[in-house]
Amino acid sequence: MAIKNIVFDLGNVLLPIAPQATADMLEELMGMPYANLIEQPDDMLAKFETGRINYIVFFNYLSRISNHIVHINELIPAWNKMLQPLPLQVIFDLEEIASRYNCYLLSNTNEIHLQWFDKHLTSNQLYDLWYNHLFKKCYYSHLIKLRKPDHETYHWVMSDASIHASETLYLDDLSVNVEAAAFCGLNARQYLIGSRNMLSTINEAVEHIK
Repeated sequence: MAIKNIVFDLGNVLLPIAPQATADMLEELMGMPYANLIEQPDDMLAKFETGRINYIVFFNYLSRISNHIVHINELIPAWNKMLQPLPLQVIFDLEEIASRYNCYLLSNTNEIHLQWFDKHLTSNQLYDLWYNHLFKKCYYSHLIKLRKPDHETYHWVMSDASIHASETLYLDDLSVNVEAAAFCGLNARQYLIGSRNMLSTINEAVEHIK
């Protein structure tokens, strides 16, 4: 079947991110390895990303486990340190893609990162374009209470968007998310921003699927 829809991941597919920048800043602030922060037995990061706890609970938790005295107003800039400006070329490419396909966004993200991103869009006069012209709908994990690579996430999004997996191309930078999407029937491809031209990647994928 012909591809009618494209579902994009956000981080490292459309928006450049540098997770190590956040890791380094948090380690310095808290005096502990970053791995210890994200691999806690009560999985606070998963709860934060799926909206089961809000940012105050999450950052208070980081303050409690920190080896140093650290406050929320210090943690939030560190948490956002990984987020990089949206390249204009991405917008140009999305305008071309959105003229041919129904575009959707599916991102594992939290309320603090989304606040930064929406402010970034607004300050660059891209908010209306992003939400009302480029994408039919944007799905953020903390708002839909689901996250990748859980299979339920992909099925829920397809149902909500009323799209068929066989008619949909999915792009993500993480292989685990690509594999899960493929298991759910989507035409899934791994793509990393800057690795190659996005338009060429999509055109080749669509041609191969035919």
